[in-house]
Amino acid sequence: MIVGALIGGACGYFGMMFVERMHGGKVSTEEIVAGLVWMILCLYVAAFLQVIVHEGGHLVCGLLSGYKFSSFRVGKVILVKKRDGIKRGRYSLMGTGGQCLLAPPDLVNGSMPYMLYNLGGSLFNLLFAGASMVICFAIDGHGYLQILFMAFVIVGVFLALMNGIPMQLGGVDNDGYNALHLGKDKEAVRCLWLQLKINEQFTLGVRLKDMPQEWFEPAPEELWDNALCAATGVFAVSRNIDRVDFPAALEIGERVLEHASGLIGIQKSMLEAEMIFCRLMLNGPGEEVRREYEKAGVQEFLKRSSSMPSVLRIQYAYELIQNQDGEAAQKWLKLFERAGKNYPFDGDIASERELISYVDHL
Repeated sequence: MIVGALIGGACGYFGMMFVERMHGGKVSTEEIVAGLVWMILCLYVAAFLQVIVHEGGHLVCGLLSGYKFSSFRVGKVILVKKRDGIKRGRYSLMGTGGQCLLAPPDLVNGSMPYMLYNLGGSLFNLLFAGASMVICFAIDGHGYLQILFMAFVIVGVFLALMNGIPMQLGGVDNDGYNALHLGKDKEAVRCLWLQLKINEQFTLGVRLKDMPQEWFEPAPEELWDNALCAATGVFAVSRNIDRVDFPAALEIGERVLEHASGLIGIQKSMLEAEMIFCRLMLNGPGEEVRREYEKAGVQEFLKRSSSMPSVLRIQYAYELIQNQDGEAAQKWLKLFERAGKNYPFDGDIASERELISYVDHL
């Protein structure tokens, strides 16, 4: 709220200053309203473009560091490198406006370049903001254009600071936080390498169960206060679900939820939802399943992630097994089929279809 107020105040101050100068210091009520509406539009445009600039910074700096292109997403539109070239699809992840994931270079003595890749987004936001500042003052007298470029400056600096200064935002480690802590822990570097390597194979259509087993050995529990290390437990759960080994998935998942203090919010919510699915598969309907499903946090996650095939599969299983409501289950199945048409990860959607078939034959 404080940051939003500062951005609004800065845009209001500079915006009206430019409008006043454009009109010779005499501004009518209509011109003030028009200026405010224009400022709001400029903020939206600036936010959209600066997200692209930020992810583009990760891409360029990652490629310069020896990484290879894997996927690039802005909003719900994603470009994915598959075996037959780069394809477009639709994918969204709760709490993120965009994401650039690259395939990492090989580890050398347990290390790989990570600083430039992590901070590239903030660096490009600042470069774009600096260029916008120069243009803003170079076009003196063009008030509305100056407001647009000043919005680029303010939003760019904001994103650079929010991503570059090490902190946790909404339970998620930002780029600066990752860059700082990767330098202190080689195991965290290995865990980042594993996540990026798994994602590379994921985008190529390889299913989790067909990837090397050693990639899915969870990091030691004493390191689970680190988000990157805690995520290895989540990947282990996902692989066991793909293998239809629900007892192993449930055992690891419950242990991660209990002991992994570094688990980020979206992974924790997804893990809780998958535990509901595993219990349904192993024990059928029950009050414990209903209690877990009706938790406020789980409900919020399921609602906000309703476009994810895994979430649709969980909802389908819950209605069919827990509520024994075939009609409600079919609605979720139709949503699943619709989501699958533009889903960019072929191996994942094949896995989800098999799991739905497993649910049908229980």
